[in-house]
Amino acid sequence: MIGRLLKSEKNAVATNALKSKLLSELEMRQEQLTATSDRMNAILQNAADAIITTTESGEIESFNHAAEQIFGYPEGGIVQHNIAQLASGFDLTNWRANESRSFAASTGIRSDGTSFPLEITASKITLLGQDKIIIIARDITARRKVERLQQEFVSTVSHELRTPLTAIRGALGLLAAGITGQFSDSTKRMLDIASANTERLTRLINDLLDVQKLESGVLALNLEKLSLPALIAEAVEANQAYAQRLGVSILPSAPIPEVMLEVDGGRFQQVMANLLSNAAKFSEKGDLVKLDVRQIDQTWIRIEVTDQGPGIPLEFRDRVFQKFAQADGSNTKSIGGSGLGLSIAKAIVNQMHGEIGFSTELGKGTCFYFELPIVKPT
Repeated sequence: MIGRLLKSEKNAVATNALKSKLLSELEMRQEQLTATSDRMNAILQNAADAIITTTESGEIESFNHAAEQIFGYPEGGIVQHNIAQLASGFDLTNWRANESRSFAASTGIRSDGTSFPLEITASKITLLGQDKIIIIARDITARRKVERLQQEFVSTVSHELRTPLTAIRGALGLLAAGITGQFSDSTKRMLDIASANTERLTRLINDLLDVQKLESGVLALNLEKLSLPALIAEAVEANQAYAQRLGVSILPSAPIPEVMLEVDGGRFQQVMANLLSNAAKFSEKGDLVKLDVRQIDQTWIRIEVTDQGPGIPLEFRDRVFQKFAQADGSNTKSIGGSGLGLSIAKAIVNQMHGEIGFSTELGKGTCFYFELPIVKPT
């Protein structure tokens, strides 16, 4: 009996020691959790952007200090209200968990009723079996003001440059036509160089103005039903001479499908000129630039411009359609260009309800294509 009592006492001591150890570890974990919670709360409250959490239906659960400053509500005065009170155009329906979305064009609403441009990134997560929305919002009023100033500056400078440039082009044209007499071959070459550079500057100014119109949303298209074969023939005729000056030929496919497209004729030719001139610039003398047109199905047409150039570097491919984007290769630098053409072409194609893209292979060439809807015959 004494032995059993001694054994029981030892077990009790061991159990108490284990309990003490577990309690100590539990207290340490609790302190760590508290420290982590305090650290996260400090980060949350000192973040420059508004950070808001809501339920799946949009009911606000937390509101950090930056959110209070941006929207003008104290946390206690907005919790349990719906996020729609703070941001319009913010739709929470049909949203899967673990999905992130950006709402760059949202409009914020302050407590005094004034509205302001708001950039929102939101993520939907599942926490303890319940869906929650984590919203990071940023007041972009200052950014929009800077963008407007940039647009106004570009527009003003471009228009101010156009007037003297038009006069220079006219004077060079008259001189090249021999209106003041004949020139020596060396003088003629200098006139050709000056004329080519005025044309290049004109294109740059036009591109800058187009970008400004696109960003301000005022690039209006005059959509009309036009014949695809006629559009392609016009594009080849307009760009063949430029390609031939570079020692390159444009080879159109035949026959062109007899379909109608609803497009802006001038802007369609702008897209074609950009793709064809780029293909010619990146080709070697004697190469062919292939222009293929094929009907995908009863509703879509696909236009492809393929060169035999060096291809697009892997690290540049995701920036091809960005403004002022240019590859860093020595060949590209020698060719030059503003880096605006493809971004403008993409915007135009999108406004004509189409899609644009490319495929490329280093050392073998690049194919730029765009697809447009076919007008159904009446």
